[in-house]
Amino acid sequence: MAIFKDSLSQWSPRKKEDAMDADQHVETLSQSMVTDAVSLLITRYIPLKPSDLERWEVDPEEFLNAEDKENDQWEFDIRPCAERVLMALALQYPDYVTPLLQQLFQGIISSPPTDLTGILQREAIYCALGRCAGRMKGTINLDEWLPILESEARNPNSEYRLLKRRIAWLLGKWHHDDSRPLAVHVKVWEVLLAVLTDRSAGSDSAVRLAAVIALRDCVENNDFDIESFHPFLEQFLANLYPVISESETVESKRRVFKTMNSIVGAAGPRIVPLLQPIAAPLPALWDEADQEYLLKQEILIFVKDLVEASREHSAVLHPLVVMLIQQGMAPGARAQLDVDSLGLWEAAIRNCPSLQPVPGQPGLLDLLPPLVETLRSDMDAQANSNHLLESYYLIDCPLILQVALCSQQLLTAYSTAHQQALPTSIKDLTESLELLIQLSGSALAWADAIHSTGLFASLLKYALASK
Repeated sequence: MAIFKDSLSQWSPRKKEDAMDADQHVETLSQSMVTDAVSLLITRYIPLKPSDLERWEVDPEEFLNAEDKENDQWEFDIRPCAERVLMALALQYPDYVTPLLQQLFQGIISSPPTDLTGILQREAIYCALGRCAGRMKGTINLDEWLPILESEARNPNSEYRLLKRRIAWLLGKWHHDDSRPLAVHVKVWEVLLAVLTDRSAGSDSAVRLAAVIALRDCVENNDFDIESFHPFLEQFLANLYPVISESETVESKRRVFKTMNSIVGAAGPRIVPLLQPIAAPLPALWDEADQEYLLKQEILIFVKDLVEASREHSAVLHPLVVMLIQQGMAPGARAQLDVDSLGLWEAAIRNCPSLQPVPGQPGLLDLLPPLVETLRSDMDAQANSNHLLESYYLIDCPLILQVALCSQQLLTAYSTAHQQALPTSIKDLTESLELLIQLSGSALAWADAIHSTGLFASLLKYALASK
């Protein structure tokens, strides 16, 4: 089947036209052969088999994850391979395949399926329409199709979960057109929300995860319409957390966080009124993750996206940010989480309007002592530490030097780092120190410490040796 797919381009009508222009002879597949091949694929190879249904029944979540892996390795499984053959036929023989798919669609759409066989056949046709979405969008009107999809998505029949998963996937493939009326965009969000929140016998974790993936596909598309989505923003984010809680695998949980990242990035400042309810479940999820560092990385990235989307309003997240950074940079987790922890730290500093602490709450100023210690003792992290310190200086350098003993500890760290640094790093350290002095506001804040720590002597010695 894979060989047949790869050979189709040699038998395409376009190839024949080019060959005729060059007075060459090229064979092409007849219309009957193409239509018979498409019909065979849709009726025999693409529908779910009893073994597929059994795997789904035993572990819906693993079934969905395995389906995605098969899509990446389609050559080794009959059903995904058949889907790729169909896509190749639609590309090479659009004049034959498009009318046939339209005919099959019209044949099933007028009456709902009444048994498992009908549901499986409809699921296969929906799969074909999704795989050939680029060819079919001008032939099948999604505006008229949506009420039927919505009716099927809301059906509580347990066997309809097979269709609901495919409907969510289908909307992810078809909802890529900014020219549609607002009402159509709204209806798409309503259908996806219905699939995501369905807890009836007609749904399961595979269906809800399919809605999660489809939602991300829609949001990440270039034609995504944030205005139509905005009224659903709070509902989608609130209903994604239960999917995380019910998911058993880290892979599934990460899928949900990636979708939430996409939503937050697309929403931008519109996310500000929702910051507290969005952030509230995260400490518990962080604790539950325990040693699952891949999941903790997703949480750090998600909070970073929240900070960047809310910008100067992100101060409400600072207690959470401080906790995550402190634990992410702790000795036991640092090797796995330092990159994402530093990314969150940098985002928090860049979007922080003030370092003035809120009474009774942790703030970014609480992270300064361990940062100074890192500059002093960890040469591998010296560049990152130096960069973060410069960000602190730019926000409120006088406040930093007013912190009890901070100027003494800070300049001691600079002195130690300067003496241990490689020649390539000394320039960066000197520039950082220069920024500190320029923004300090008064020499009294650093003059005594720069002498007592030996930093001035170290700088002078280096300057004389460099001549």
